[in-house]
Amino acid sequence: MKKLCVLFIVLVFISINVRPGILSGSALFRALEKDVRGDTTDEDLVNNQSYVLSAYHSVEGVFACAPVNTNEIEMKQVVLGYMQRHPEQWSKSADVTIVNALIDAWPCKSK
Repeated sequence: MKKLCVLFIVLVFISINVRPGILSGSALFRALEKDVRGDTTDEDLVNNQSYVLSAYHSVEGVFACAPVNTNEIEMKQVVLGYMQRHPEQWSKSADVTIVNALIDAWPCKSK
């Protein structure tokens, strides 16, 4: 229960602080697809990476534990793959979808 409360607080925090405005899951999906195709501006690329990394760092070590050498490209690929397998996530906010994807891919082992 404590972990669930912490996760809720973290999600509220990142939804407010990751970027101005709330990015929808469908907007994130379109942005990541463009990113993978190489059809993005430098600003788009930085925004996509920042969004994913900010969400990851807010749950890192508690809920999501990516391997040590994981980079931002791999994280974006994990999120895009998760969204392709879970289109129901597109209606949620991007930060929630990213966190769900990263926890699904790299859950922390219980101690």
